[in-house]
Amino acid sequence: MKTSHKLEQNLEVELELIADTVTDEDEQPVFDYAAMSERLMDDKELIHVIADAYLSDMPIQIEQLKTLVQDGDVEQAAAQAHKIKGASSNVGAMKLSDLAFKMEQAGKTGDMELISKNILALEQCFVQLKSTMEETLS
Repeated sequence: MKTSHKLEQNLEVELELIADTVTDEDEQPVFDYAAMSERLMDDKELIHVIADAYLSDMPIQIEQLKTLVQDGDVEQAAAQAHKIKGASSNVGAMKLSDLAFKMEQAGKTGDMELISKNILALEQCFVQLKSTMEETLS
């Protein structure tokens, strides 16, 4: 019974995130290929190398953020969110960068609860980004 209730809660959270994605007109794109391509001088090979490196490294960066949150280290969590924000912005992962920026700002004000509440959204955003990037770059 408890498992069923937890699954329902998770589903509700995911549906809220989907609803937010659909209704927020000011939201950043998941992946801005044009921005990434421009930064990398339209070099297709370099775009693929950078995208592959980013996609393999970002799960590690997110795990590090989760560990810092679990440890209650708000200052380092803010710094880690800043790293995620910058790396994401550099590859055109604008939605992920925007979310990481919000988490960074929360950390700078000492709001670990807000960072913690956004970890799942950050992970889900990365999954969406990875799929979009792979599809776009294939």
